[in-house]
Amino acid sequence: MNIDIFISYISILSPLIGVIVFLKYKQKLTTNSLFKLITGLLLFWFIADFIGLIMAINGVNNHYLINIVGVVEAILIVIIFYKILFKFKTTVMITGVVFIIMFTIYTFVIQSYETFANYGRGMECLVFVFFSFMFFFQLYKYETDIFIEGNPLFLVVIAFFIYFSGAFFSYIMFFLMEGFSENFIFTWSLHNVLNIVKNIILAVAIWKQVVK
Repeated sequence: MNIDIFISYISILSPLIGVIVFLKYKQKLTTNSLFKLITGLLLFWFIADFIGLIMAINGVNNHYLINIVGVVEAILIVIIFYKILFKFKTTVMITGVVFIIMFTIYTFVIQSYETFANYGRGMECLVFVFFSFMFFFQLYKYETDIFIEGNPLFLVVIAFFIYFSGAFFSYIMFFLMEGFSENFIFTWSLHNVLNIVKNIILAVAIWKQVVK
């Protein structure tokens, strides 16, 4: 099997790690709305990627599905940051609402729904990297626990920070190299690797929430 195809399959399956961890410790997490939302997001990613794979195998353009997933993903992650950034809720709400409106208009009105929303996804990456820095500042300013690596919320934000900062450059390369098949495949494989790392860290965060 081609290594790039293998990585793409692992990327599709990787959200299930966190879902399995949540189900294993479900009794201890049923009252935690944040980690239930994160698990729901992981399950949503898996289902959407699996459907997208089936569409691609059958020669169906899956960009419309990918663009819908992008908007739903953005809404859910804005909500997650709203819950995490307790010192900046107003900023997150205003920025998040404006971003989601702009993202939706660009994805479904300005550009063709049959093409991948490069600019919209790039905007998404910048917004969530910005929110991540806001969390790091909140942690520095208000957190009293010096062992932040054991903080589940820190792990959640690190997962998003690694993925969206890396994905930003991945989408740039995706746009610049779209006409060059080998570079394009490498760029998408890099994106898949980032996705795997993100989902593994989110699974660890869910586990940490139970054992902390």
